[in-house]
Amino acid sequence: MFYSIKEVSEKLNLPSSKIRYYEKQGLIVNIKRSAGGIRQFDDHDIQWIFYISCFLKTGMKLADLRKIVELGMAGDSTLYQRMEILETHRVELQNRQKDLDMAKEALKHKLAYYKEKISN
Repeated sequence: MFYSIKEVSEKLNLPSSKIRYYEKQGLIVNIKRSAGGIRQFDDHDIQWIFYISCFLKTGMKLADLRKIVELGMAGDSTLYQRMEILETHRVELQNRQKDLDMAKEALKHKLAYYKEKISN
């Protein structure tokens, strides 16, 4: 089954312009087109667009995603390299999460301090 860019946009809650941008940036490749030139996305494409969106939201660099795409086009012999890119990003996320947890704790203490000062 194929989906139009509008259907993919609605399904993933992403603007169509963002999906086109991903394609223009080389993050989405080999999209089928109808005889009239309309993009036709399959389930695999939709899953990949979802991943792109998630990875970019977490701060992954476009260059890293492009590298994953390039390596993917080279076949399964590049699985280890793709895994390394994702593992590096996972570690970066873990480190950022620790920083965020510390910041949340600091905010919690500061808010408690202000509430105590206001109530006295």
